[in-house]
Amino acid sequence: MGARVFISCGQQCGEREVARSVAGWFTEQGFRPYVALEAQSIQDINTGIIAELRRSDYYVFIDFRRERLDAHDKSGYCRGSLFSHQELAIAHALGFEHAIFFRETGVCLEGLCAFMAANATPFEDRSALPGLVAEAVRRRGWSPKYSRNLVPGPLHWSQPIQSGDLRGRFLFVDIQNRRGDIGAVGAVARLAAMQLEGQAREPSPNRSPLKVTGQARAFEQTIWPESLGAFDLLCVDLAHGSRVYLNNALDLIPTPVLFECPGEHLLEYEVFTHGFERLRFGLRLRTAASCWDATADLVRLYDDAA
Repeated sequence: MGARVFISCGQQCGEREVARSVAGWFTEQGFRPYVALEAQSIQDINTGIIAELRRSDYYVFIDFRRERLDAHDKSGYCRGSLFSHQELAIAHALGFEHAIFFRETGVCLEGLCAFMAANATPFEDRSALPGLVAEAVRRRGWSPKYSRNLVPGPLHWSQPIQSGDLRGRFLFVDIQNRRGDIGAVGAVARLAAMQLEGQAREPSPNRSPLKVTGQARAFEQTIWPESLGAFDLLCVDLAHGSRVYLNNALDLIPTPVLFECPGEHLLEYEVFTHGFERLRFGLRLRTAASCWDATADLVRLYDDAA
């Protein structure tokens, strides 16, 4: 899934078309843009604007020119889009680190904009705005792979250890919370699907919550702001390197074998937690006769429904 970009701008005549052009460019580059429409109620603000701002990774502020502030003032200054200024205040409160600002010529710098958007890129011709946005994005190195939310990695292999009836090398992953304002409360992980070498992709036969690494019988955790938490992804049997297990909440003894065939396999995992979008990532696992020959790499997954 590409990084989310929140585009804050006015929605009056002609402005929506410009916003669509900017959003279209972001989509072509692999980002997921969201153009904020003016809310009609407090519910729209809570479930739409604020919720989308919380999920977004990047912020684009476009201040379109409105009517003149004083018809008798020869300076010709105009006000900007009031609703966009309110979104800017919310974005500031949410602590966006990556934001770019654009201001149509003649807009008066007032309120929060006098401080945050004082160095905004000016524009006169609205048709040139998508090009200006593209130039600013490239100059700042924005990437569709970036996230300011939950991020998987790195991976870690353990030495052979015993956990319950499992004895082998355990693979675990750090889940990083890059947000500085909220913790990932009640984070749980599961194996959602897998594709074994030479076989079709299928749902995981065991989708119970995975064990929290290093905590006895714990299957959920809080990942504090700007911190990380680890989950056990799998266990490769010490005696039979191609035999793989899950260390999770399934209450069966002995632990059932997930699969036992050598080769290269794709495993798909999900992490759910309060206040964050679902995190999906893949694991390319290579198994052999010896557990010491097992290797794994993270794989980027794309969500067609996003």
